[in-house]
Amino acid sequence: MQIKDYETTQRRPTIGTFSLVLDSGLIIKNLRHMAGGYGEWIAYPSQKVEKDGETEYYHIVYFEDKDKKDLFQKQILDLIYKY
Repeated sequence: MQIKDYETTQRRPTIGTFSLVLDSGLIIKNLRHMAGGYGEWIAYPSQKVEKDGETEYYHIVYFEDKDKKDLFQKQILDLIYKY
């Protein structure tokens, strides 16, 4: 797994934006490195949809298992710290 195109931002709570290249060759773009009262986390890309006059967001990348999501997020944060 490799971090690509990490860019810091001044817009809090976002610390930076980046793409992730997995060992399989899959590339995930528009990931955000976030920070807040509960620590740091990774925000995954979502799609904005207007429906009946209301705005809804749908995840493009998501995990069915919270333990796997937590492990994946820890691996990404470790890569960011080394970047």
